[in-house]
Amino acid sequence: TGVTIPSGVAVIEDNAFSQSGLTGVTIPDGVTAIGEAAFAYCGSLSGVTLPGSVAVVGDYAFSACVTLADVTICDGVGVIGQGAFYGCRELESVALPDTVTAIGVAAFYDCDLLSSITFGAGLTSIGDAAFSGCDFESVIIPARVAAIGDSAFSGCTRLDKMMFLGDAPVCGTSPFQDVPGIAYRTSVSTGWPADVPGEDEDWNGVPLRGWPIAGLSVEPAWIVINADDTVETSFAVTNTGLAQLPSGLDGTGFGLMGFTVASQAPWLQIVRGGCGTNSGVVRVRADADFFDTERVGVVTVASVSATNSQVAVTVRQRPFGWPLWIAATNGAITVKGLHHLDESGEIVIPECIGGMPVTGIGEHAFADFTWLTSVTIPASVTSIGDGAFAYCSSLCDVTIPDSVVNIGDGAFTYCSSLYNATIPGSVVNIGREAFYGCDNLSSLSLGEGVTSIGAAAFYGCHRLGPLVIPDSVTHIGTEAFAECFSMWRVSVGRGVVFIGDAAFAGCGGLFDIIFLGDAPACGVAAFQGVAGIAYRSFGTSGWPEDVPREEEYWNGLQVRVVGTACLSISPANLLADPAGGTFSFAVTNTGTGTMSYWAEPYSVPWLRITDGFSGTDSGQVELNVSENLTGTTRTCDVWVTSDTATNSPLTFKVVQRWVGWPFHYTVDDGAATVMGLDADDTATDRIIPVSLGGVPVTAIGGGAFADCAGLVNLIVPGCVTNIGAGAFADCAGLASVFFRGDCPAYGGGAFGAESASVCRTPQATGWGDTYAGRPVTVWKAAVAPSSLARGAEGFGFTIRGAANIPVVVEAVDDLRTGLWRRMWSGRTAVGGAAIFHDGEASAPQRFYRVVWP
Repeated sequence: TGVTIPSGVAVIEDNAFSQSGLTGVTIPDGVTAIGEAAFAYCGSLSGVTLPGSVAVVGDYAFSACVTLADVTICDGVGVIGQGAFYGCRELESVALPDTVTAIGVAAFYDCDLLSSITFGAGLTSIGDAAFSGCDFESVIIPARVAAIGDSAFSGCTRLDKMMFLGDAPVCGTSPFQDVPGIAYRTSVSTGWPADVPGEDEDWNGVPLRGWPIAGLSVEPAWIVINADDTVETSFAVTNTGLAQLPSGLDGTGFGLMGFTVASQAPWLQIVRGGCGTNSGVVRVRADADFFDTERVGVVTVASVSATNSQVAVTVRQRPFGWPLWIAATNGAITVKGLHHLDESGEIVIPECIGGMPVTGIGEHAFADFTWLTSVTIPASVTSIGDGAFAYCSSLCDVTIPDSVVNIGDGAFTYCSSLYNATIPGSVVNIGREAFYGCDNLSSLSLGEGVTSIGAAAFYGCHRLGPLVIPDSVTHIGTEAFAECFSMWRVSVGRGVVFIGDAAFAGCGGLFDIIFLGDAPACGVAAFQGVAGIAYRSFGTSGWPEDVPREEEYWNGLQVRVVGTACLSISPANLLADPAGGTFSFAVTNTGTGTMSYWAEPYSVPWLRITDGFSGTDSGQVELNVSENLTGTTRTCDVWVTSDTATNSPLTFKVVQRWVGWPFHYTVDDGAATVMGLDADDTATDRIIPVSLGGVPVTAIGGGAFADCAGLVNLIVPGCVTNIGAGAFADCAGLASVFFRGDCPAYGGGAFGAESASVCRTPQATGWGDTYAGRPVTVWKAAVAPSSLARGAEGFGFTIRGAANIPVVVEAVDDLRTGLWRRMWSGRTAVGGAAIFHDGEASAPQRFYRVVWP
């Protein structure tokens, strides 16, 4: 059982929880003292945090807590009392803050698994037998420790190194009895036996040796500063010897160090660290601004006592924009390339370098960088130069911001991995061969604002699909879309007045070319090899005369006149039953022309169109979702297109969830364990089903509903026999859990700190007054006789019972049939009441009963 000490409590009295079954305790900040034996002999207590407000941990406060494994002592705690953690045999590690000044007699006696102890710098005394019988291999005694008591470390049979940072402390009798290790002292400390060359010294029964200063080390040996990044960085210098120096030294001993900068690097400055600093962090400053070169300086570190003094740190200052190679002109930056081939595959171009905006990407800046996979172009860039990303064969992701006005010739030519291109409306001109040979480009979006598409701009983009050319485009260059043989449909905007030679030549899959405006002038063989039909809008000019019952041709294409057809779909999203079945949607075409239907991804095994074909103008298309699934949600887009509709194509989405949604679960040995709720579930009330995946639900897994902030009420079936640890932890909104069966077993912290109530059925067994720390209410509800009345909403009555419990009203017109049917379900309010109204037409007689769900 866990307990939380209320805020406002200042003292936990002597023996307050001694010998209790306590499993956890939360002590708030504000408690100043923990009394003698306050938690002694709590054999199930596993962890405790002592806040910084605790000045004294009383004598034997946690003694004989044999399962206590996790102790956190916060900054502010001052004294660890006598026997405070005596016999805590699961305790393995303890860290004491700098505020702890004294450790009492036998404070950690017989903690035989305690292998790690960190003393704070403020410690002054260690009591008798304080750590007797512990499992340390090494300890570091802070410089301020002046006294060590009798047998303080006796029986620590694995203690190999005792490192003393200060003068020799006063010791009691046999402080290191049965300790096999060696005591190490610093060379400048006092009070130790005299160091006689060639002889071994002994101190309190253990060998004593000096702690030598073998030399200096520095890390890192090279420091790189980018001119446009933070101009301060740091390196660490350490005196090395028997072991690395502990942190928190106060600047005495171990040899003084000094730091100097070589004369050839006046741009470097030491801003922290100097003579008298033994070890720590030194910062260097690079003040100069520059663009085109790299500079190197050296910082020298020396120690008066180190055998290898001096050591050096080399500082390299890179130019602004590193690793980009840039040029500054008229207060603006153009990216020209890279100083360094960073093969991470990603380049992020900043908006500003050296306080100036980046406005251009220069000619061939990143050409032939075959490793480049992604580039981020900032919103300050207005121009992408000729060949800027040419032959970047791995480039698959690039976003062109809506600040770019011009895309240069060959800018992305032969970017063979590029699959998507969005050209914003800010772009006026797309240069010659801009995306030439991008044979994986499958999706292209042209913004309203583009006026010119250059010659061969998208030549050989073999996978390019349907295309909409906006009204702003006036000129489509020679071979602009030639050999785009996957393009099956193109809509040509109202502003196009010229289509160049062979602009769509070789587009063998192009079946529908829709012209929204007047007939443009065309070059030679603009549509050579295209077998499709040109559709022109009614009322436009420049086209061949429309002669009834005759076929018209224009630039080798058959021409047809279309109206302003429009498609609509209902519903826009279809949620399929998890078990499969047949579902329908309706498509309406307000104009003429034929329609087609297909699913994407193509040939998904769980979705099949069983009705609806080209030529059906309106009606229903049925889908067969025949395959069951568990644990995942699947989606598929269904496309509907009309060769005459201005808003074609349209799509709608089919969603299939798993059996048992929204519950995630696992099945093992013929039983299901609930593991949580789907993230898309927004319901506040849920009922766990009796079975999932065809097997009974017997357990709720650990943490299953943890952090389900939206869950308010939950009903658990009677077949559940076990609730995992933390199952409802951090469910901030959980108000009630109703159990239909006998009391299930539960793990630690099942309800965390939540205030949810637990309700059970009257006949269930194994229940007590509380469950996992929450009060238990027995389900009880009945009709209040005085409330029976007929009103505007029909016959009704008030149900009274325990607060916030689930209730169901059932009714039957003839008791002989026994066919009760559910009329209403809900919950009682905080006051324990719920109101029911029967809105059905009056029957000669009707019987009601109130039951649990």
